[in-house]
Amino acid sequence: MAQPVELGSRKYAALHKARLAGGAFLFVPANTSVQLPIEIFQWVEGANASVFPHTLIVCGENSSVTVLDYFKSADKHASLACGVNDLHLAAGAKLTYVSVQDWSRETTAFHLNSTSVDSNATCTALIANFGGGFVRGESLSRLVGEGSRSEMYSINPVEGTREIDQRTLQDHVAPHATSDLLYLNALDDKSRTIFAGLIKVEPGAKGTDAYQKVKNLILSDDADPNSMPGLEILNDEVRCSHGATNGPVSQDELFYMQARGITRDKARRLIVNGFFNNLLARLENETLRAYLEQILTKRLAVA
Repeated sequence: MAQPVELGSRKYAALHKARLAGGAFLFVPANTSVQLPIEIFQWVEGANASVFPHTLIVCGENSSVTVLDYFKSADKHASLACGVNDLHLAAGAKLTYVSVQDWSRETTAFHLNSTSVDSNATCTALIANFGGGFVRGESLSRLVGEGSRSEMYSINPVEGTREIDQRTLQDHVAPHATSDLLYLNALDDKSRTIFAGLIKVEPGAKGTDAYQKVKNLILSDDADPNSMPGLEILNDEVRCSHGATNGPVSQDELFYMQARGITRDKARRLIVNGFFNNLLARLENETLRAYLEQILTKRLAVA
């Protein structure tokens, strides 16, 4: 928690800090490459229970590692989760961090992320929100070294009355750095999503290349997607773009699958599965990609 909380949840960060009793700390020494993924499991159990998980990852120079951070409920009771993860990458480091959130539908959750990326380092962070009744996620990625890169991805299948509220900041401090954000939401029933993201280019960050995109797949007339991408550019020598789209399932695609004997409900779920798999295809590790595709297929019940 070395960086300030800038995206609105200071009081929850303070609560986390006050109640923190455990978590996971991973230090990867310089010039060390960890071949197999490291898995971390965070659990909550019992009615009205609360957990304050903390993950701290420090990657030394020219190191590389993949981490899967699971957040799960052991039952269906209501609970509170207030978690923080800090990711620190030294020069030349490479980190792939995947957060798989599968709290119960009665859980209220806050997940606060802070990432610092030094020169020529690359951080790929994927957030998969499969559970939770109300989930507030905040991701701050600060590019502090020249040639650094941050990839920020999120997949959010939302149904019922669930609500996913995500706030992001791509803060370009150093020159010639790159950030790429892609968040995908599929909304059914009376679900709701909120996205408010900002690309900020500091005065000394010439040569910045930043991209921000949010796509909402609307599966119900009662669903409520809200997207607010934004730019704050304080240097002229940059390339930045941002945008958000909303759209329903293609009726042509539905007709095509129904004409081949696939039920309408399963056809919709197959389309949603393909929608999210387009993002998973960006992951370099084929084994990790296949594993996440398997989790997604099970979650969407399309097997």
